[in-house]
Amino acid sequence: MSAKDTALINESQYTIQTNELQTTTPHDLHNNQHEITGALDQNEDNAIISGCLPEYNNVNKPPMINWGKRGDGRTIVISTSDITDAYVEITTWKKNVFLVPYGKIGRDFIDQITMHINDWNSGSENQHVSLKAVFVLLAVGLQKPNPKSKAKDHQDALSKRLALWKDGEISKLIREGRIIQSRIGKFKGSNHPDKAKVFAKLVLEGQINSALRFLSETSNGGVLTLTDDVMTQLKQKHPEPQPAKLGSVLFGPLNDEIPESVYSQINGEMVRQAALRTKRSGGPSGVDANGFRRMLACKSLKQSSTRLCEAIARMTKTLCAQYIDPTTIEALIASRLIPLDKGEGAVRPIGVGDVIRRISAKCVMSFAKKDVVEASGSLQLCDGKSLEVRLQYMQ
Repeated sequence: MSAKDTALINESQYTIQTNELQTTTPHDLHNNQHEITGALDQNEDNAIISGCLPEYNNVNKPPMINWGKRGDGRTIVISTSDITDAYVEITTWKKNVFLVPYGKIGRDFIDQITMHINDWNSGSENQHVSLKAVFVLLAVGLQKPNPKSKAKDHQDALSKRLALWKDGEISKLIREGRIIQSRIGKFKGSNHPDKAKVFAKLVLEGQINSALRFLSETSNGGVLTLTDDVMTQLKQKHPEPQPAKLGSVLFGPLNDEIPESVYSQINGEMVRQAALRTKRSGGPSGVDANGFRRMLACKSLKQSSTRLCEAIARMTKTLCAQYIDPTTIEALIASRLIPLDKGEGAVRPIGVGDVIRRISAKCVMSFAKKDVVEASGSLQLCDGKSLEVRLQYMQ
């Protein structure tokens, strides 16, 4: 029996089951509790049985990794948990980062970021923590020492932190960042003393939306404090995984193998252009689009920026062309969860993905937009629609 005949039989069975369900229940297929037998193999705990996901090569995850070499030639060995624990902590930090400084210190910092991304690209023994190391370094390395610190202070701080990072002193960097974070907003009054100056600075940087939000901030609305009630509402809005519903199943042979040559146009220059078009706030690392624009598109940082763009381009092509061990990209696909005040005690959850992921997505969408629009069909994604249409559609 050919694949085409099999697809027709499956579609016929789907039609019969659909008609039976429509005669027994008035509910929409996406909302009812009926399931297709064999549509998704699951055990009693509702966990997906091995084999439902595409096959990928499991990455080796050693508990100890070689971090580098000291000046005397001795190898620096650190625990994998040093990076993973540090990553978990920095995702809870408030935004308090400075822009990468110009000059040698800035170039060295970017080169270190590039090295960790290339560790992931090349499948090194550190691959399982490489991307988490990127986000940890961004968070601890660029922590602003104090609200009034100047560019010279940032250069000195980054130089010392980069030396500690290369020596594997992750715990010292986390402790410094923890102390800085504990002092953020401690003595901040209800009225900002330099509101006009902050507003002018945001406007001159081209962050018009941020400037308007800064002026309209009041004690009511905005971001909610993470109380037990807010956490309960957030969990309710993100329920546990459910079995596949009838209206969510695709039938027929699926050919998802796309030649790698299709992605050959993703290169460092495309990443740089995408960085210039990316805007707004950052994800778990705390570095916003303006910060990544400095690292990826600043001519003063010379070849360091170019190498970082090329590393991100290579990572993007790998993500497009191969099935990846999901544990190695947890940091890349994570989002910063923001509970917004919806009014009357309700919560609106907002997820902000990290800028690196958004830049990679822009590169892919630059040539795959038509395919995505065609594949998504009538789903409520508003693909290919202008911003005005999307806003009207979502109201």
